[in-house]
Amino acid sequence: MRVLVTGAGGFVGSRIVSRFAAAGHTVTAAARSLHALFSVSTVTLDLLDPASITAAFVAARPDAVVHAAALADLGKCESNLQLANRVNADGTALIADRCREHGARLIYLSTDQVFDGAAPWRRETDDTNPVQVYGQTKLNGEQAVLAEAVVAPNAAFCIARLALVYGLAPPGSPKLSAVEQILAAASAGETARLFTDEYRTPIHADDVAAACELLALLPAERLPPIIHVAGPDRLSRWELGQLIAERWRLDTSLLEPALQADLKVGLPRAKDVSLDTSILRGLMSPAPRSIKEGLDAVHREWVASQPRGQTGSARTS
Repeated sequence: MRVLVTGAGGFVGSRIVSRFAAAGHTVTAAARSLHALFSVSTVTLDLLDPASITAAFVAARPDAVVHAAALADLGKCESNLQLANRVNADGTALIADRCREHGARLIYLSTDQVFDGAAPWRRETDDTNPVQVYGQTKLNGEQAVLAEAVVAPNAAFCIARLALVYGLAPPGSPKLSAVEQILAAASAGETARLFTDEYRTPIHADDVAAACELLALLPAERLPPIIHVAGPDRLSRWELGQLIAERWRLDTSLLEPALQADLKVGLPRAKDVSLDTSILRGLMSPAPRSIKEGLDAVHREWVASQPRGQTGSARTS
């Protein structure tokens, strides 16, 4: 299968590229800039540049597209709605249109932030009501994909809503993952304030990649229009931080519980965007791993990535 992955230089996109390549698919990694080192074909793709999207499709001739590219910086989205919508909604509409033209399957990676956080364990059929610009523009992207599917009823399009993804960012990435943020704070002796009233269903990045491969290969008649891709455990940010600290033997005095109302973050935050994954678990075997299993895997990868003798660089209790 020929697969085009947008946002390939990012945390999630790079894992998806690696997964498809390891499985023997012909992969084209597309991004504005590529931080990770790939042994696959690469193309430049900018969601603000329709010509670059067209050129990427011509080069890749994809059977399937995993659209992971997005403007995911919450602060930048809040301060520039127009840019966020151009990237996350209009850019997604262009990707969907090119998929229709090329007869390619589309897996669009959306977010748990399309929900308002008013109730736990949201299902795919539940009403959406994002509280942030980021979530709203990703929802606009979903609506663009669904609209394109109406125009092309034979198209195989799937919206995959991701929960909080954890793991290690690719080498050279300017952004740290949730795990790495806590490790960096601990290494610097800084206090990390973590919400006790914000709940997610975290998923390992490699499990996201495995789910994307599954969705790319499913028979069209079994492909769900929307699917939640998340882990089995509902955790607060504080609980997740505690588990990370336990696995890395960090000084837990550097973790401080907080309520959303305590911190003047300047951004609206959904309190509980835990996702029900009944549909995914009915399709995927093995299902996404538990948080403890996932953190064990991240720790092994982290240890292997450290220079000899430096695995104790984070402060321990």
